[in-house]
Amino acid sequence: MHTEAQELFAGLATESSKLDMPPTPALPIAVPPIFDNLVAGIVQLDPQGNYIAYNRYWSTLLRVPHESLHGANVRTVFDSSLHGIQWADLAALACRSRNGSLQLSQHLRRYDGSSLWVSLALTTLRDEHDNVTSFLAVMLDITEQIETEQLLRQRLRELNALRMAMNELADKLELDDLLPTILRHAVDLLHATSGEISLYDSVQQTFRLHSQINMGTDYTGLHDLLSPAELTELHRTYEPYLVQQTDQATGLGMMLICFPLAYNEQLHGILTLGFKSERGMIRSGELGLLQMFVRQAAASIANAFLFAEVQHLATTDTLMDIYNRRHFLLLAERIYIQAQQQNAPLAILMIDVDHFKLVNDQYGHQVGDHVLQQIAALIKQMIRVEDMCGRYGGEELILLLPNTSVAQAQAVAERIRLRIATYAFTADAGVLNITTSIGLACLPDPTIPDLDALIKRADTALYAAKQAGRNCVMVS
Repeated sequence: MHTEAQELFAGLATESSKLDMPPTPALPIAVPPIFDNLVAGIVQLDPQGNYIAYNRYWSTLLRVPHESLHGANVRTVFDSSLHGIQWADLAALACRSRNGSLQLSQHLRRYDGSSLWVSLALTTLRDEHDNVTSFLAVMLDITEQIETEQLLRQRLRELNALRMAMNELADKLELDDLLPTILRHAVDLLHATSGEISLYDSVQQTFRLHSQINMGTDYTGLHDLLSPAELTELHRTYEPYLVQQTDQATGLGMMLICFPLAYNEQLHGILTLGFKSERGMIRSGELGLLQMFVRQAAASIANAFLFAEVQHLATTDTLMDIYNRRHFLLLAERIYIQAQQQNAPLAILMIDVDHFKLVNDQYGHQVGDHVLQQIAALIKQMIRVEDMCGRYGGEELILLLPNTSVAQAQAVAERIRLRIATYAFTADAGVLNITTSIGLACLPDPTIPDLDALIKRADTALYAAKQAGRNCVMVS
């Protein structure tokens, strides 16, 4: 582009050097006819920027009648904003340059108020005394090129944002961390004003709200936005869905786009983004970008579900659906250290099913497993969220009760013992009467140096309960 401008300028300079130009011509000097047929603006200006000569394409670029330029000044063409380059600046730069010329890309304002980008080559013409007599300029329209470059830069920014978003998703394995990250990046990528993510509950066959941004304090989930028929259609097609609505709080128009989060033909949830109606149409490039992100997000959610399942299997006793021994002891160690540091009470309960071998021998292991499942379910119903229950081995369970004194732990143990003793455990042969023996130990106790010692104390108390006739609670 600049090379072409230089060649045009060189030709014009050669032709103009043959002309005997007065310092302030009264009439425009004719531009050689060959230059009128070029798709490039060519102009000669006096030192103040007034037109001396120009070809027709210059006036075409500026969108003014060809004849009206005579006597006009070029300064009105250049960007008059605070940061714009003025004609005086360009002339001064050309004069100070080593070879008396300069080349640059410039944003110009036309006479009708519109604007364009041009490639401008400007040089000075001097007399025998080295005084500047005029300037020659060649101007090419590069608006399309600049706009394409700007679009490419924007696309690169978007793709870089997408890459960074996907990298961040790859680092998230916990759903509670992953879902807000997905929503935040989706809102940023498409410049949405609001958004939400709801996960699909395949058991209840409903969508449950997990994360939201600017959806309002009264928003409770997708049923506030979509009809049952629309949710069914989303579930059936796995295709993005567009909804036009009116915001009840503001009365303003609102556009929603719902993206099903599906992976391997399994629906995990729906990502919904909200836009103000005045935003206008969404570019296909933007939509394609987000669809790439949504596919990665759906895969990340599927991986998070798989990770959660693996974690559950690694930490949970599959029969009783409580912590397995290894994971219970790992968590209990942390809580024990914290209790010791804070000199806080901490109780351990060891629970053993009385005569459980007889249950297995008389009714079979399947009935025995069912009994253990029901006992675990009963205990989970009776303890606090912060309490922990685990399977210590066979028919023996262990409970950890943070911030619980001996008296409080004994009360809990008695409630558990009584609830199990009075519960009707069913089997094919009829109702079974099951009882438990419970031993407990508690901090603070200066004679207990570590968690193992605390558990052994509770185990000793359990043995004492069995020796005392079972179906009772003993305290160490």
